[in-house]
Amino acid sequence: MDDYYSKQSMLNALCSYLKKNKFILFDSYDPIFDPARVPIYGYKYIKGERKEIFVDLITENHLKPGYYFDTINFPRGFKWPKVVDASSAQFYRHFFPNSLVYWAIPGNCIKDSYYDSFKSKCETSHIGIYQVNITKGKPTKVKEIVRPDYCLNDQRLYEICDNIESTCNIKINDSGKKDLYATLCKQSEYNLSYLVFYPEPIFTKSDISSRDETKRISTELVNKNIDLNNISYRSIITEFSNKYYKKTESDYDTARMYIKRIWDEYNIGFPDLHNRFEGILKLNPRYRDHFLHAFQVFLYGGYIIDRLYPYLNKNGFGNEHGKRLEDAWAIASTYHDFNYMVQMFEGWTGNFFKESMYLEEENPATLNLWKPYVKEGYMFNTKKLIQSIGIHDVDKVLLDYLYDRILTTKNHGIISALSLMKYTDINNNSHLNRHVISVASKAIALHDYGVWGYLSGIAEGKNKDKIGNAMRDKKILKEISISKDPIPFILILSDSIQEEGRIENISDKHKAKLEVIDYKKDKIYTEISFNDKKSFEKKEKELNSVKKFLRGDNKFKIVIKNKSIKHHRGVTFII
Repeated sequence: MDDYYSKQSMLNALCSYLKKNKFILFDSYDPIFDPARVPIYGYKYIKGERKEIFVDLITENHLKPGYYFDTINFPRGFKWPKVVDASSAQFYRHFFPNSLVYWAIPGNCIKDSYYDSFKSKCETSHIGIYQVNITKGKPTKVKEIVRPDYCLNDQRLYEICDNIESTCNIKINDSGKKDLYATLCKQSEYNLSYLVFYPEPIFTKSDISSRDETKRISTELVNKNIDLNNISYRSIITEFSNKYYKKTESDYDTARMYIKRIWDEYNIGFPDLHNRFEGILKLNPRYRDHFLHAFQVFLYGGYIIDRLYPYLNKNGFGNEHGKRLEDAWAIASTYHDFNYMVQMFEGWTGNFFKESMYLEEENPATLNLWKPYVKEGYMFNTKKLIQSIGIHDVDKVLLDYLYDRILTTKNHGIISALSLMKYTDINNNSHLNRHVISVASKAIALHDYGVWGYLSGIAEGKNKDKIGNAMRDKKILKEISISKDPIPFILILSDSIQEEGRIENISDKHKAKLEVIDYKKDKIYTEISFNDKKSFEKKEKELNSVKKFLRGDNKFKIVIKNKSIKHHRGVTFII
């Protein structure tokens, strides 16, 4: 597909065309239509009557009718067995019956049997088609190739009934008109072409059949990752975004599938540990998801990298497969919480023996990592990790801190970084070069506040944590800059931002929501909302610490809002 037929370039062309035709346009994807995502909506007055228009976009040059006019099968026992030729355009026609509805297709469409079938379905469904022609160096042209018609609605049904005598030359009383109206309404209701669900991104078969009720992947992340331009694996991410709302698999299975595909690109399998063991951690009612969280961190940071790619693509990264900036991001983001289970191990085994054998103090399943730490090469990898962080003065305070965080408190960030180094050592046929592995490991080790907070001196510390407080007082890592360390910077920021779906129990389901992520005026703009004061204040405190440590060249604007307070303007952070 020609790169210039992107969603944004087509939006620009269509908006310009419609404005020239005197339409007043709402913002593209205006939230007024949520949960439906309407690319273009406009209106104009003709002889005092308001005429509305909806335009939905297709950027692919191969028009497969089965995707844009989908047959939706319902589970047994449902009122209708299936919906034939459902589409977002039919959705607009049904719920906005006084509007003309168009598909917009790119000018480089392949004119084959699929194209002919798509065009025919539009004609029979009274859906219009705009063809957008974008040629480099030439003016953009928009051409109407199919003219739409209005949908049947209540007003038109009344008109039919009121005019039945003159139009059909028959006699009918008021009672007969009411019966006729009821019959027409029933036929309209049962007309399956109007029972439609918007497939991209919200109204789909999965929403009305077997959608998992505990959905946790942010719709804003799904929507904004449809249109990527720079990162090498953009086709995998855009496929996820395009297909997400049509899938009936759980979010967990979907995330596993796409993470696996990303790792397979590097000839190294993603270690599928969480699928077998995370259920144990969920026995703790305060446990927060770490697997879907990692996938959403990957999506959020991937969007940032894609938008800031020319600015970030330096610092020793290459342009070849396995040597790129986004390669380091894919590994760092999806692996950063991998060993959280190690950090939690003694907690849940202690609870197990307390409840099963009534052991109040001693835990028979304590985890002693000292022997494998020395024997399996983790001590040597710790030295390499320190070097990658840029720490050259290794004294007793630093060694005590590292040994305590690895062998005693078992910090998941540092252990995940070391286990990644170990895993890539034993899988030496991977396509990842040493620089990418080193940068990813550094980012993983630093991402947790329990590490960067103490290394930077920002952490408040605990009175009993003498080792941590001694490390904090040295302040050996004052800041992380996006220009020098983009992967650690983006991982720390993304890890702090990503809250949606990380529920501890059902009542927490809607506590946090990613309202907006966008790139405008050379800034990544993020807006998060919270439904309770406690969560809002906790995030405000966290982001104040993040702002002190991260140096983002003012390229990030983050707004957090408290929905529990009416008309809350929120708090803004510029990083």
